[in-house]
Amino acid sequence: MTRVARLASTVLLVSAGYYVGGIIGIALRFPPSGIATIWPPTSILVSALLLTPPRTWWLYLLAAIPTHILLVSYFQPDVPPVVMFAQVGSNDLHAI
Repeated sequence: MTRVARLASTVLLVSAGYYVGGIIGIALRFPPSGIATIWPPTSILVSALLLTPPRTWWLYLLAAIPTHILLVSYFQPDVPPVVMFAQVGSNDLHAI
């Protein structure tokens, strides 16, 4: 497997883990609000950043954006886009 293919597959794997972790986090939220008790996607992203060289971090952080937007738009359709981008931005900053 080439280096680019291996990197692309790990980025996709982390994105899939972020999505599954998001579903778990949404399942563990407080019912009247959209606030989750725990948010596993950030820990998945932190793990990916710790296991990869810093020069590739931007790929993982960038891949988290559409994954997070997909999660929020599907499970919480009433959330404004500004809030979605603020959430994923804060998750990325937490991971860094």
